Amino acid sequence: LYEDVTVQNGTLGTLVSTDGIVWTGTYTPNVNLEDTTNVITLANTYSDLIGNAGAVGTSGNYSVDTKAPSAVVTLQDAQGAPMTSLTAGQSAQLTITFSEAVKDFSNADVTAPNGTLSTLASTDGGTTWTATFTPNANVEVAANSISVNPGAYSDLAANAGAAASSANYAVDTQGPTATITLSDNALTAGESAQVTIVFSEKVTGFGNTDVAVENGTLSTLATTDGGKTWVGSFTPTAGTADASNVMSVANSYTDVAGNQGASTSSANYAIDLKAPTASIALSDNALKAGESATVTITFSEKVKDFSNADITAPNGALSTFTASTDGLIWTATFIPA
Repeated sequence: LYEDVTVQNGTLGTLVSTDGIVWTGTYTPNVNLEDTTNVITLANTYSDLIGNAGAVGTSGNYSVDTKAPSAVVTLQDAQGAPMTSLTAGQSAQLTITFSEAVKDFSNADVTAPNGTLSTLASTDGGTTWTATFTPNANVEVAANSISVNPGAYSDLAANAGAAASSANYAVDTQGPTATITLSDNALTAGESAQVTIVFSEKVTGFGNTDVAVENGTLSTLATTDGGKTWVGSFTPTAGTADASNVMSVANSYTDVAGNQGASTSSANYAIDLKAPTASIALSDNALKAGESATVTITFSEKVKDFSNADITAPNGALSTFTASTDGLIWTATFIPA
């Protein structure tokens, strides 16, 4: 009897009967197909026990759906163009298009590296799903792909869905940073310092107008490595004496991806280009024989390398100068000749 049965889109196991009237077998549909029109047909090639030929028989229609749903995952900008990179402040529309309507699908079935998804929603009965993808802050990762997890969803016939992934997208929401160093942090007369500004990555839109300099001037900054390291020369302002100074970079520059840079400042540097001054006083300005006078020299600031050799005392002699504890006042005795 098995040879008398024609089966569409599937296989039929061996038919068995206990009374010769009712025959049973197991029908197994073929995999990966979808067909709504199918029948099982019994040919007239069988007969009863006395040889009478049987009539053709046909089952009622049955539907076969063993095809798993598939998906296409895309990221697009507001104009519908593919989005392959995202920077700070940007977002993209995620669209997941299934081959047919699905059920049991939600955000839990989607992996979105280095970002977050708004709630997925469908307006066409479960075939097309959309959400907004927002990249995480302070991230710089070039290889990312949003994926739909296999088997987490199914079509309306309960066939488990296949995995799917978007094209690669890069996330760069990490703003550049900078460090500022001076080759000399204690500048005196005739000195200058090399200023080196090193960014965490190459930057654009950067120049001297982005740098604030205290008590001096900075030569035109230049880079020889494409925008990561910038060098200039700092010359302090003449006549300046200031122990507290910093050089600052504003946040007006960006990296190549367009992320805004962070402001920063150098370590403190001191400037002392102001020459010390001195006043000289004698305790007696009209000396007679046998008299002497105390000579007091008061400096505007502490000095070094000072001695009697620096003093001219006509018509008399000076004892060795001694300094006060703060180094500002020096005294000696003048004895006229």
